Amino acid sequence: KALLHASQVWSDAHHCAGVCADGASLDLPALYRHKDEISQTLSSGIEGLFRSAKVTLLRGRARITAPGCVEITGQDAGTVTADHILIATGSSPARIPIPGVDLPGVVDSTGLLNMTTCPKHIIIVGGGVIGVEFATFYSDLGCEVTVIEGLDRLLPGMDRELGQNLAQLLKKQGVRVFANSMVQRVEQGEDGLTVHFTTRGKEDFVTGEAVLSAFGRSPNWKGLFADGL
Repeated sequence: KALLHASQVWSDAHHCAGVCADGASLDLPALYRHKDEISQTLSSGIEGLFRSAKVTLLRGRARITAPGCVEITGQDAGTVTADHILIATGSSPARIPIPGVDLPGVVDSTGLLNMTTCPKHIIIVGGGVIGVEFATFYSDLGCEVTVIEGLDRLLPGMDRELGQNLAQLLKKQGVRVFANSMVQRVEQGEDGLTVHFTTRGKEDFVTGEAVLSAFGRSPNWKGLFADGL
């Protein structure tokens, strides 16, 4: 949200009648540092709330070994027992086995946040929340953006009107949106990364500098349970 706010300010400054933004520059690494500082501030604030509410915070890797029993390795190693266990381990970017997704320049949302340069053309595979947010961010910065979504509209998990209207807004900003399109493979060429896909049975392709794999997220529960539990 910090990145989206900054990109909106940048876009407004360059498209607002009567405002001259000549000479303005974009410092992407500084923008990402600002994002990290906000994230760290929020995390520190939550730890403060823990202390005031007398919540015990244990640091380490947890493994549920039996009903009501959690084994911790790391800084606060030991065993904790409880009547109830709430699993809230978050998620990680999901990856779909498509040929070429391991090529340099094909990144997930975490990897994209570590890029220190702004690609001239970014191809976003996945039109869900993550893909749409990054499409908005890079479009605001003036990048060429292409979004490829396998279902019939953007934000397929939300109300149809949201996805349809948002697609029209993005297209007005110059974003190319391909719905009902299935990615077949990603190839490295002389001009960059080429994403091959089919749209309603017709083959097509688009070439860009970077490809965002935004297929959603998967739960972090690998190694969370003891074998056989």
